[in-house]
Amino acid sequence: MYNEQEVYIYIGKQIKQARQTTFQHRVMPQRELAQAAGCTFQQIQKYEKASNKVSLFKLHKIAEYTQKPLGYFVPNSVINTISG
Repeated sequence: MYNEQEVYIYIGKQIKQARQTTFQHRVMPQRELAQAAGCTFQQIQKYEKASNKVSLFKLHKIAEYTQKPLGYFVPNSVINTISG
């Protein structure tokens, strides 16, 4: 079971991983992802470091742009807690 801070750390790591692996031929810069999500690259940095909480709306935008399902960004135990 994750506590709240651990969930945001996990989400941040997943955002960074998605950004770095979406395109096989290049790493997506934070600025590019920020533009797609409608925020600043500094905000993406803060999400990745879990110093700021990412809203579900922004996370959905990030998921769309990185071509990942929303569930990719959230620990399974959290999903199971919500749906169970």
